[in-house]
Amino acid sequence: MKYDIAIVGAGIMGLWTAYTYAKRHPSKTLILFDKYTPPHDLGSSHGESRMFRLANGEGDAISRLGLNAKKQWLAFDKNHPGTFKQTGVAIIGPKIATSSLHDSKEGFVQATQKVAASYNIDHQYLTDPKKQAAKLLPPFNIESDEAIYYEPGGGVVHPEKCMNALIKELKQCDNISLRFNEPAESIDETDPTSVVISTKAKQYRADELVLSMGPWLPKALPEPYKSQIIVTRQVLYWFTIESDYSFDYQNIPAFVCDLGHGKFFYGFPSQDGKTLKIATESNVQTSPETVDRTVSQTEINDMISLFENKLSGIDTKTKPRVKTCLYTSAPNSDFVIGRLPQSKRITLLSACSGHGFKHAPAIAAVVCDRIDGCDSEFSKDFLTLLELKGQVFTSHNWRL
Repeated sequence: MKYDIAIVGAGIMGLWTAYTYAKRHPSKTLILFDKYTPPHDLGSSHGESRMFRLANGEGDAISRLGLNAKKQWLAFDKNHPGTFKQTGVAIIGPKIATSSLHDSKEGFVQATQKVAASYNIDHQYLTDPKKQAAKLLPPFNIESDEAIYYEPGGGVVHPEKCMNALIKELKQCDNISLRFNEPAESIDETDPTSVVISTKAKQYRADELVLSMGPWLPKALPEPYKSQIIVTRQVLYWFTIESDYSFDYQNIPAFVCDLGHGKFFYGFPSQDGKTLKIATESNVQTSPETVDRTVSQTEINDMISLFENKLSGIDTKTKPRVKTCLYTSAPNSDFVIGRLPQSKRITLLSACSGHGFKHAPAIAAVVCDRIDGCDSEFSKDFLTLLELKGQVFTSHNWRL
């Protein structure tokens, strides 16, 4: 049997692409592979919560993706309640930026506010935060030299709930085959009529192949592409909330706190009323095979040092629950979306650079547009890293 489309990697990108393609082409056949059974905690699509911001200081095209994705998240949540929660998002940072975050060319608060204004995104820009933030962010120690960007339409996406809902939808389609715990081992495009995906069990043929392998992608690609995609180890922390404080949805939005000089932390309203998820970002390079999934006391202490003078109500004496996560990043924190150079059938969808989860519905639409040969409003925004570098991919048979 030859499938119309095969997808390798069932993280959020692979699942949303399968879901979008199946909705567009209900009579076509699709096969989806994953090394494990999703959702799992070995890659990037886990951790209970992901922040959703409409205005993104990282760039114009990413904000337009956000506007598109928001509509789809709201529609999806109507059928699958609990996958998206509109909590609002607050970004705190210096009025006069000392450095930039996420490759923005100015202060992160200022860059985000600028994007929000240009797209008429509902927001508030608070420049007298000591008074104005008392109700919005009561646990925070806000200084007079800081500003706050607040976006009421922002919120939180719940990865595991979303992925389970997508899998449930896909299982209801008779023409979709989910091959979990069956890793793809090699790809062969030498046959002009199809691409061949081999596993230990058998060979599968498809007209189109999407590689949405997240942190497993660099290992799958040959040089010079492999070294251009970087995997980094991240740590998520759930600290105990002191009894006199509340961090639930009714009392606090999702938040980012830019401390200046390249330091920041972010967090989410409490899911259980007992713990608060907080994290920062790390540049420590790793791979899914070599990553250290233990978290040291030194790392915990370093995390505490970031927020302890800024955030009240957190029990720092009780050891937090911790979990590691992997970011797969391209240069300039761009996305890698598009046809593999010199390939007629293989599309890359990976390296979402730590901020792709919230945009998954819109990114999946971009990928399906390209496979269908349609232009979209994002057609010229997301060339693959390989195309931008002008490289020529000549191998048509390689191991994953």
